[in-house]
Amino acid sequence: MFEFFSKSKEAFKKKIRSFIKYGLEKFGHTVIEDEIEGIGVKTPDGKKFIPRAVRDTIDHPQKIIDWFNRNMPDPQEYIYEEPPDEVVKGYKPSSQFEKLPEYYEGEVLPQEQKGNISAIKAWIEIVKWADMSDEDLRAEYNKHKGTTDWRPLTLKQRETLKDSIAYMIGRKLWYTGRRSAYETDAQFNRRTRHMRPAMGTYSAQDKWRAGEFPYDETYQYTSGELPELEDKLKKGETIRW
Repeated sequence: MFEFFSKSKEAFKKKIRSFIKYGLEKFGHTVIEDEIEGIGVKTPDGKKFIPRAVRDTIDHPQKIIDWFNRNMPDPQEYIYEEPPDEVVKGYKPSSQFEKLPEYYEGEVLPQEQKGNISAIKAWIEIVKWADMSDEDLRAEYNKHKGTTDWRPLTLKQRETLKDSIAYMIGRKLWYTGRRSAYETDAQFNRRTRHMRPAMGTYSAQDKWRAGEFPYDETYQYTSGELPELEDKLKKGETIRW
């Protein structure tokens, strides 16, 4: 009898979670889940979960959805750090682009663009790294390469890092596309997740070990951010063009 009620309670909780997730996605939020924190959403400043004190006083799932809509930034306003339309088309930037919707009017569907590596590398140098100090660049290199050195990057290390980031941006563009400013991450994800190409189709260098390929239909599209495993390239890996 106890086992029956336990299973019924878990099934009820699962339905409640599904209702909340559906409601948040319907309003354009990118939903995240955590075993301890529960359900939350992704914002420009990171992950935000409903505080336990608030959660314990809300007596209906719809009120949780309403709470997120009142207290979280508009998901439509999440302007992200990805190459804008002109760079995707292959034009090299000559000045720093602002992160405004007019630079992200066009969408890119999965397997539609492999990215112009030369233009992306110019964008990384001129825009992405424009306000980064030597310490910031070293931190970026350490994150991508798994190193712990804090000396300024050598010219070779700087080029290697730029190569790696451009490759990952182009590869993500191929597998997941890039949303326009007229949709949220969640909306674009729902519409395009079934369009994603098969593993290994990006380039001859596009090799994955078993269980590591992230860009299947279950991957939750997130603008301007790479999966955690993408940040863990092998130490010393260099991508040549």
